[in-house]
Amino acid sequence: MALIRGKSLNTKKQAVDFLLKDRHLLIRPEVVEWFSYARIHFSESELEEKSEELIGKQVRKHIYRSADWEADKYYIIGPYYKFVTSQRPFHYAFTLNLYLVASLEVYWTKGGQDYDSHCVVIGPLKEKVQEFKLPLDFLEAISQGDLSQFEQKERDNQGYYTWHISSIDQDIKLHGLLLKSLEDAFLGKPLGPALVYYGLANWEEGRRAERSLSLMPSPIPEALTAPLCKREEVEEALTGGKLGIRARDGKKAVDAVFNPSLSLEENVRHCLQYFGSNP
Repeated sequence: MALIRGKSLNTKKQAVDFLLKDRHLLIRPEVVEWFSYARIHFSESELEEKSEELIGKQVRKHIYRSADWEADKYYIIGPYYKFVTSQRPFHYAFTLNLYLVASLEVYWTKGGQDYDSHCVVIGPLKEKVQEFKLPLDFLEAISQGDLSQFEQKERDNQGYYTWHISSIDQDIKLHGLLLKSLEDAFLGKPLGPALVYYGLANWEEGRRAERSLSLMPSPIPEALTAPLCKREEVEEALTGGKLGIRARDGKKAVDAVFNPSLSLEENVRHCLQYFGSNP
């Protein structure tokens, strides 16, 4: 936590700009807004109590012990990232921290003389609010507005989606507002230049990102991966109609040889061959 004298802020945008400069984050302010959804594990009363405590410590330490103040407080999620190119697939490792940026008017009396001062208090309220990875193939799918190649596992009542990312063999949990923000930011733009524009990559990293994506295998269209038949259809064909195989035997054969990429007729034929070789 730090106190900077002679400064004042009037808007959230000014607070975000101040945070980026103070933390030496070379990203555009829009990136901070993407993560403004992040779940903050403080109630409003806890935020107020915690921030007043931190402000008081800085005022007493740097200005005057018995000083009073009025404050405009801004709570900002500050994203830190690492673009990992030492592993494949390339991915972004994000850490989200919660920061207090408070613009103060401080006033006190000393030796019968009244004083006042403007200053800004800035520092972390909570570190590692969230941590997650975003691989390039997932970011590219967002930029194309099509996440159908990824498995959506669940959605909770707070607006978070859980996706399984096969390229890193991990589940990631992201808020729907983040997905919408990323889609709006990247849609219709080549991914490499967009990463450079938002400060998430330098030009060389942007070129490496594009090359990496061009070398990744294209996803198989869903229509080609859909099963041609279901096991229930094969069991029904075996146990009904002219074949009249007992349900227990039909299930045993299907368990042994069923292949969803084959047609119903091919699966039935394989089951009959199974009966022939296992009388």
